[in-house]
Amino acid sequence: MCSDSSSLAPCLVQVITEAVAPHRIISVSKGWQSLCGFSREEVLGSTLGILQGPYTELDAIEALMTAVRHNEPVTVQLTNYTKCGEKFVHHLSAEPLYDPSGIIKCFQATSLVLQSPGEARCTVSRHRFTANT
Repeated sequence: MCSDSSSLAPCLVQVITEAVAPHRIISVSKGWQSLCGFSREEVLGSTLGILQGPYTELDAIEALMTAVRHNEPVTVQLTNYTKCGEKFVHHLSAEPLYDPSGIIKCFQATSLVLQSPGEARCTVSRHRFTANT
């Protein structure tokens, strides 16, 4: 059964991935779980490809992955899908996180949800962001 995402205030969710490809998920916020309909246990070890679907923008995925390969922060607007196949739109900002010696330990991705599954729940600009490459 899909989770009710109506309680997503202020519509921010977060996921942490491994530092190296294929960037498997190592942590997700409760908001991410509520939005996407997956439990933490279901997604640990998976990649974020589980959220892609027919309207996921391939150019945004390429911009995201190019920035990640270069260890650079990036923000993209992206269409993804819940476990039940419902579409949502978000601004995803990803950045590397470093340990005290300067080694990248993981990537943190924070999303501002623009349109939750079924309807828009946040009122924000629809400006499209691109990678800073």
